[in-house]
Amino acid sequence: MKNKTKFDSIAGFYTSLAAIILGNGIFMIYRWFEVFTLFDRQLSTVDHIQQDLTKGFAGVIAIILVNAVLIVAVNAHTLKAKRAAEISAFLFSLFLNILFWQAWQGDLQAIAFKLVISVTFALLDGFFAYLFIEKWTERRALIEGEEELQDTRKILTELATKKHKAQQDLEQLKDEIGDMRLLVQDTTCMDCGREFQSTEARNKHWHDEHARQMIGS
Repeated sequence: MKNKTKFDSIAGFYTSLAAIILGNGIFMIYRWFEVFTLFDRQLSTVDHIQQDLTKGFAGVIAIILVNAVLIVAVNAHTLKAKRAAEISAFLFSLFLNILFWQAWQGDLQAIAFKLVISVTFALLDGFFAYLFIEKWTERRALIEGEEELQDTRKILTELATKKHKAQQDLEQLKDEIGDMRLLVQDTTCMDCGREFQSTEARNKHWHDEHARQMIGS
């Protein structure tokens, strides 16, 4: 396998979950500024709100709204009405863009430009949410696969250990059986050392002489 080049590393980053999160985070800065500007415009026209507080209120509202929309967008796939949620999110984003750019003002060229920008930014919202969901699902599947692989390796290691122990026990059992066979086939009396022509004769001798002595004693 060839060594990775700088281009491979760059390509790997741009197709990673980290790149999607970073790109979406940068885009959210624009989204926050957009929502902040819209609310600042409207709050400045409200008489019962002090003018020096409008920007603070607008900033707080922008943070809340942008994060709420982002959370709903990346979790819309879990809803039963998935398609309706995605369309609603797109229309909401498009509506904010049109208001921010005031797409109805200007000549035909200016209006066309503002509408294109509004649609493009609304689509980017959906694209970022879709890419995040796909990449996160892929990463989660990879993590689960690695965990299953580790569990399988652990089971295989335990089985290998048990197999090795079973082989050791089997070898020990074979040795014991071999010793027993030698003991059965041996024609020498283990107590007095006398030799006999057969194991039957040895067993009879041991039973008559030594076993009785052991019982008598």
